[in-house]
Amino acid sequence: MVYQNNDTVSVLSNVDSVRTYKIVHTDLSGNIINSILNNQKILISKNWGLVRFFQIDSFPQILKPLTLAGNTNPMGGLYQITNEMLYDYQSGDEIQYHEYFFGNNYPYSYYNRFRKHTILSRTTTFDSLIYQVQETLFNIDSNQLFTNTVQLRYLRSAIIAKIPYDLFNGYNSSLKFQDYCGTKRWTYNTSAYNNDWGYCLLDNCWGHYDFGGASIR
Repeated sequence: MVYQNNDTVSVLSNVDSVRTYKIVHTDLSGNIINSILNNQKILISKNWGLVRFFQIDSFPQILKPLTLAGNTNPMGGLYQITNEMLYDYQSGDEIQYHEYFFGNNYPYSYYNRFRKHTILSRTTTFDSLIYQVQETLFNIDSNQLFTNTVQLRYLRSAIIAKIPYDLFNGYNSSLKFQDYCGTKRWTYNTSAYNNDWGYCLLDNCWGHYDFGGASIR
């Protein structure tokens, strides 16, 4: 890596000074080789640290530059997902859920249904988002349809996830672009991995309780 210059750029909506480095890809003898990495830039910001870098697990098949999305110290950008970000609805919005559950422990329980929420009104207070909602519940197995009016309340500042989003806390989670009728939107998914899993302090990882400790690292 070769130092190129100092500059100022907007990092996570804040102006900061950065140093720009240019990549020079060489062999073990120091000779420059033919590589798509050559002349690619890495930016290091004074306050934000590494702000432009590369995804290395796909190289050399894919050269994928990455840019800092958020940072908790200092706080800026998309560094956490809160209720206020995820449940930001307006009157007329429709949200549909597919709910499926099968419990094989006695007493047995099972359902397969769709739930649709139509936002009727929104109230924003200093700490909460409050929605009046028309709820339609359709049970696939019985072809039954139920409609009701309910109220949903979310604490605005409640944190759903923080960077890094892939920290495993017993839940599968992902943040990705997903296609919705031809429009790509950021989509965050989370679901319980398995009720048999727990955290093992000794091994500092998650695993099955049945095995007397963690089974993967």
